[in-house]
Amino acid sequence: SSLGILNDLVKWVKAQLSFYLKRGGALAFFGTGLANGLLPCGMVYLALVAALGFQSPIYGAIYMFFFGLGTMPLLMALMLSGKFLSMSKRIQFQRVIPYLGVIIGIVFIFRGLGLGIHLLSPDLQVFNYGSQQVEITMCR
Repeated sequence: SSLGILNDLVKWVKAQLSFYLKRGGALAFFGTGLANGLLPCGMVYLALVAALGFQSPIYGAIYMFFFGLGTMPLLMALMLSGKFLSMSKRIQFQRVIPYLGVIIGIVFIFRGLGLGIHLLSPDLQVFNYGSQQVEITMCR
């Protein structure tokens, strides 16, 4: 079956990554980083949807370029943080991440509701552009 072939492929990729990581060296880490870039990421998928909204391959590519450029400072900070944070601090931070995700999700839900609560859920303003009406979130 096709699912069995996919499972075998995943096992083979895992074995290859494990082999190269155990071997060490700059080339092994570089190759693993490149392979890591192929893993699914929710934020990248959201950026791709936004890029598709431009309806122009050029503008979409420019948007994705700047999205990638915008992720570099945080990725560099994460890469360097391993040298400055102790293992216990990193473990403590990893325990907090799920709670931060839930809080951010709740804030996004409230913002989308447009309840008129100042920072948490601003009013949705309606603007007339000719015959079209467009709703835009306005933060005051």
